[in-house]
Parts: sequence; C-alpha cells; structure tokens
Amino acid sequence: MKLARIILPVIALGLLFPFASFAQDRPAQRDVNPVFSMWAGVSPDCQSFGTCSLADVLEVTMNIGNAALGISGSIALVVFIWGGFLWLTSAGKSEKVQKGRKAMFGAAIGLLIVFAASLLINTVKSFIGAVPQEICSDGKDNDDDGFIDENCTQEL
Repeated sequence: MKLARIILPVIALGLLFPFASFAQDRPAQRDVNPVFSMWAGVSPDCQSFGTCSLADVLEVTMNIGNAALGISGSIALVVFIWGGFLWLTSAGKSEKVQKGRKAMFGAAIGLLIVFAASLLINTVKSFIGAVPQEICSDGKDNDDDGFIDENCTQEL
C-alpha cells in the first residue's frame, strides 16, 4: 500500500506533464523512393527502347537481390523466433528441442546463402567496372557550370 502511494503519483505526473524530448527534426538528406523499383539506376535507353547493357542487367539483378535480401531477413527473423519458442517451450522433450534447433539452423543457412549470392553479384559488378558512383553536393561547383551542385546522382 505504501508503495502504491509513491508509484501512482509519479505515474500520474509523468502522464500529465510529459517532459520535453530533445530530439531534433532533420530534413531528409536526399529523396528516398519508398516503393521498390526494379528499374532504379538503369539507363533511360534501357527502360524506353530496350537497348540494355550488361551493367543495366546487373543493376536490375542487384535491385531484385536487395529486395530478396530484405524479405529473407524478415522471414529468417520469424523462423528464429519460432525456433526459439519451440526450444523454450520444449519442457525437456528432446524432439521439440531438436525441432527448434533445426529451424534456427535452417534460417542461418538460408541467410548465408542469400548473403553469398549478394556478394557474388557485387563482386561481378566490381570486376566488370559497372559499379555506380554516387556524386553528391559538397557545396561546391564540381561540374564547372557556374552553379553550386545540390542533388545526388549516380553515374557509371
């Protein structure tokens, strides 16, 4: 009862008079497209006329791979949670422990395969020289056009 007399007023004050947050609102560094675009970073000629280079094909492959990496990471998290749940609720039954271990091990192997595929594609892109370079504004006129550069672009 004495503890409730102390805790209840503290909780009430915390809810009635919230303290200020010292977080700052920062503007976005660059525009981010929240929708997955398979064609991001591909040359306009490839999109319009179908005259695609090997770099364009690899860019589309990387975009699909990045989407698969995000989805597989989410699936692996769910499988890890499920395996841990099975292991924790096994109550000493060795078959449930093995089932939980197998689920967690399978999720880890699956992630390794996806990471290896992504590494392979990145390595191939770097060997053929098709890695896009991101050029961002540093407050200077980098292209000597008389204007300060403002936007980020990708160039091969």
